[in-house]
Amino acid sequence: LQLFKDVILHLPEDDEEAKEEMIDVCRQYYQNNRQFLKQIDEFQEDYHQDASIDWYTKDGFIYRLINTALRTENIEQLYRFRYYITHLSKRLRIEYRNFRASDKKMITLYRGSCVTQDEVEQLQANIGQLIAVNTYWSTSRNETVARTYIADDQNDADLVAVLFKIECSIQDQQSSVIFADVAEYSKIPDEEEVLFDIGAVFRIENITWEALNNTEVVVVQMKTTNEGQDILEEYQNQNREEMNVESPTIMLCTILKRMGKFDQSHQLLQRLLDHPNGQNLVHIHNRLGITYKDERRYDLALEHFEQALQLINSSDPSQRKYAAFIHHNKGLLYARRAQLDEALEFYEYAIIMLKKEISTPDTGIAQFLSSIGRIYFHQRKYQKALQYQQDALQMREECLPADHLVLAFSYADIGNIYRRQRDYEQALHYHKKALALRQRYLPANHHNTAYSLHEVGKFYFEMGEHEQARRYYFDSLEITKKWLSISFKDSIPSLLEDIAKTYDVSMPEEALRYRLEALEIRWQVEPINYSRLIYQLDQLVATYEQLNNVDDSLKYAKQALEIQRSIQPDNYLAVSQRLDHLGFMCKLMRNLNDALMYYEEALDIRARHLPDERWYLACSWKNVATVYEQMRDHRRALDSYKRAWTEYHVNYQHKHSFCQEMSRNIARVKRYL
Repeated sequence: LQLFKDVILHLPEDDEEAKEEMIDVCRQYYQNNRQFLKQIDEFQEDYHQDASIDWYTKDGFIYRLINTALRTENIEQLYRFRYYITHLSKRLRIEYRNFRASDKKMITLYRGSCVTQDEVEQLQANIGQLIAVNTYWSTSRNETVARTYIADDQNDADLVAVLFKIECSIQDQQSSVIFADVAEYSKIPDEEEVLFDIGAVFRIENITWEALNNTEVVVVQMKTTNEGQDILEEYQNQNREEMNVESPTIMLCTILKRMGKFDQSHQLLQRLLDHPNGQNLVHIHNRLGITYKDERRYDLALEHFEQALQLINSSDPSQRKYAAFIHHNKGLLYARRAQLDEALEFYEYAIIMLKKEISTPDTGIAQFLSSIGRIYFHQRKYQKALQYQQDALQMREECLPADHLVLAFSYADIGNIYRRQRDYEQALHYHKKALALRQRYLPANHHNTAYSLHEVGKFYFEMGEHEQARRYYFDSLEITKKWLSISFKDSIPSLLEDIAKTYDVSMPEEALRYRLEALEIRWQVEPINYSRLIYQLDQLVATYEQLNNVDDSLKYAKQALEIQRSIQPDNYLAVSQRLDHLGFMCKLMRNLNDALMYYEEALDIRARHLPDERWYLACSWKNVATVYEQMRDHRRALDSYKRAWTEYHVNYQHKHSFCQEMSRNIARVKRYL
């Protein structure tokens, strides 16, 4: 929310359209409340930005709607209130300067409220840690006033009384915590209200309990702090650099996406496209293209990328540098589609375009080099991939501070390559470097942190440390489940499957539980990734076999076959292998008629479509023969064993163990004829 606030503070202050949008929302929300409708009329007629604090301290429509939106992190609603939020935050900053003009160095403020037991436990767990308050936070100079708010809120027996005692440094020139004495603006000046701006950061020093009118009160001692400010400033500077290219409004869409508010970001972009009001259409189309790419709506994404490029070519050649990034985005789309050669062409063209417009080294070129490295990684050209990723890392290190967050992408990519090369020590080293950066600089529940946790867990699994792997997997899963985007939902089954693998040997029943959950989610995420769905079904088949549950194993094997036939009917080898496995399971269950049916269908597919695959034909004839032998149809069993021997003998040595086995089977069956 602090990044959101920083962006909207760069929007035009006197945007009448934004004011009207806010008023329309308020009127619609309070359409049946005459008192508040009258207030809204007054606001429309009389409001000016110097009165922003006055309006907030009223117990009116603004106070209620803004605090509800902040509490629920309803970014779309907050965006509609951007006109007023900009004024209030700037006014608090002005009043804060007046506060600092006093001779006092420190001041103690108080806030009384009632919270849930879970919130109290979270506060206890964070003693010595930082917390950020993502709302306008009302306090008082007067402890007695704060305690009266506790009494007023104690109607709910499930809530816990809490008194916050906050020590605030006033003279700290570097302070990033903004607070202002607003008593003179309040309807009740005796409350001695002091209001904190959005994003105030505190350190929890201690928590104690004391009695108040026969009620136990949790007392939370806190201090204002600048810790973490360097991290926030780095983010803000990065965002401001992007705002130099794209407008604050378009940047807001990007912030929404990074916060996981994908739908809200998309809706705002669409609204900008419909009513651009001077916004750059090239940038809007590019951002919509990225949005549709992330939603896997690739045709729509390409349409927007093409429209952006056409606008540049036809009317705005000054944006050739930006065009390079659009070509790179097209490459990312083709890479998502597994069209790697096409993706590589776009990446290489993007580098050529960008080098014509800028001097190297440059973070944009580093990004494009990294994307090329990923193509070679997927093509299993690991040395070439490593060279590109190392070049990208070196360029980023030349352009950025030593601990810049972007370096985490390079560390993760290099770690992936070392993993494929089975250099697990180096791979783990780089993934841990990526994780450390992300845990330090990213919000607590960021999807990139979840990715790094997952990757580190994989290494511990491969090193046989299953319990340690599980810890990382569970941390990753907890974060990933909070993200609503399709691409992140799709990663949940992969995490659940990896968790299941850690239980395969020791607790197969637990492995089964996680695999069933993974399968359920695979069916829910649209568009369905059928290849991964088949893989999930195969894992369930193997788990049920491990548990000697042939019935359920057979059920899921049939589902996998049905999907395989529907999505890859021409993959005759894969279909025939699934039929073989079904035949094997039916044979275990002594269901010989079904076993024969599956084996013969596999044989028919191989004979018609894979006539040169002699090994598979020989195996099919052998499978058919074993069923006939169990059915005591020795004549057909003999003929089938002979065909198996012949199919194999045509292309392979007759002394091979398979031929020798068939010869023994033929001799055995002959004794019954």
